[in-house]
Amino acid sequence: MKKRWIVIALLGAILLTAAAGFVVANERLTLRGAVEQAVMKNPRMKLAEYGTRKSNLNYDMTEKIADVYRRLLNTVKPVEGEDAMFRFVFIDTVKAESDKAIAEKQEEITRHQLAFDAQESYLRLIKAREQKAIMERSLDRAKDLKRLADVAYQTGTVSRSEVMRAEAYVATMEAANFQLESAVTISEATLNMTMGRELTDSVYLDESFTLPDVGGFDLASGISRALNNNIDLMKARSGVTIADAALAYTKFKFGTSDEAYEIAEISKEEAKLYVKLAEDRVRLEVFALYQQLAGKEKQLTALQKSVNLAAENYRLSVLRYELGVATQGEVIDTMLGLSEQEAKLVNEQFDYYLDYLNWRLKTGLTVN
Repeated sequence: MKKRWIVIALLGAILLTAAAGFVVANERLTLRGAVEQAVMKNPRMKLAEYGTRKSNLNYDMTEKIADVYRRLLNTVKPVEGEDAMFRFVFIDTVKAESDKAIAEKQEEITRHQLAFDAQESYLRLIKAREQKAIMERSLDRAKDLKRLADVAYQTGTVSRSEVMRAEAYVATMEAANFQLESAVTISEATLNMTMGRELTDSVYLDESFTLPDVGGFDLASGISRALNNNIDLMKARSGVTIADAALAYTKFKFGTSDEAYEIAEISKEEAKLYVKLAEDRVRLEVFALYQQLAGKEKQLTALQKSVNLAAENYRLSVLRYELGVATQGEVIDTMLGLSEQEAKLVNEQFDYYLDYLNWRLKTGLTVN
């Protein structure tokens, strides 16, 4: 009897564990949850962390070697290989320090980029589902039109061709719906990959999700932040620092009258020009993002008006068709117009927010 109760207790525990696992597996994924999973599980984050760790270790090792070389070079006796030692102390230490700073910045940028990618994938999945919902509404409208055509045909007010045209329109909407189902599946796989999960894992999104509000964006402050946070610009500036160290070494080794010093001077001027070019690219990118955001604000207002007008136009065309004063073609045209405007509005709303997130990413603001 005792063994029987033990077996029952074990079965109960297994069932409870399985039920708990089912709840976790079907937990609704929030936008923040997607970001947290991406930062925690995406291999790109681990690679960035490894890069930082390696550069820190290399910097520590370089400093230890440089300390030994400095002590050797400070002795009165000549030291074998002192040219290489001087070069190491002058240049390699500067390079190791620059590499360390760049790797740390790269890790920070990777974290923000993954947060952006997770939000982008999440929002594109919701957008795909919203567009599918719009298409499903269009399919329902097409079926209603088919029903009206059937009634009109039975009463002898329209020809058989009207019914056939309605059937063709239903088939067109069904085909578009199937295409959007594929788009949803691809978006789910993209989100799973971004979060470091299996491509075919089920995705249960937060049903209460609404697009967050877009905050303010200022061009001058955006450019200023971008110039201080861009990794390519940081690498270009690092090139100037290293070129400056090489110039100091050349001056120490050969003086200022040797050709080697002139070459080192030119190399430094080249490095400074690369910084200027990188700064120009950053300014242009931020300026373009700003103009894009400003333009989309006005575009969204106009699109909302277009949707409202298209909905009213469709409603009136259906009423006129039921009264026999409008053709089926007129109803189909207004239906297509409404579906098109609804899809455009959804697309632009999501793209506007993604552009805003990209603005934050490129100008050094947090995106999670």
